[in-house]
Amino acid sequence: MASTYQAFITKTALFAAVVAFASGCDTTGETIGPRGGTLVSEDGRFSVDIPEGALDTEVELSIEEVECELGDALGSCYAVLPTGTTFLYPVEVAYELGDMDVGEDTAQHIAVVAEASDGWRVLPDRGVDLEDAVVYASAMYLSEYALAEIE
Repeated sequence: MASTYQAFITKTALFAAVVAFASGCDTTGETIGPRGGTLVSEDGRFSVDIPEGALDTEVELSIEEVECELGDALGSCYAVLPTGTTFLYPVEVAYELGDMDVGEDTAQHIAVVAEASDGWRVLPDRGVDLEDAVVYASAMYLSEYALAEIE
């Protein structure tokens, strides 16, 4: 019964997306579920990659560029909605550095941070790929994210 219901929901979401696209409506989010998926900001500079199994139900997710409450943020801040959504497995959040001038020394001091109830926290599994100009990290919940210098 549950798989029939999930198939119905999936077909309904697909139908709604096709109708929205055909009618020229702007879709504000993407439904991602147990199969995983990738969500990308409108400007293409921020993404969340959700692996298979990280969600146990389908969730309507969206990314909004927001005014950053972190005073020393590097570049734009993004809120991934609905904030507070948790995952069974870590997801990867990634920032494209774009035209930021980041050398190897500077790269050691850049990290993705997330807003938590007690302030901003550096996300674990931080990595910097200078060749592709991307900073990435792991997250277990949806929040507001920023790129910041760390010590």
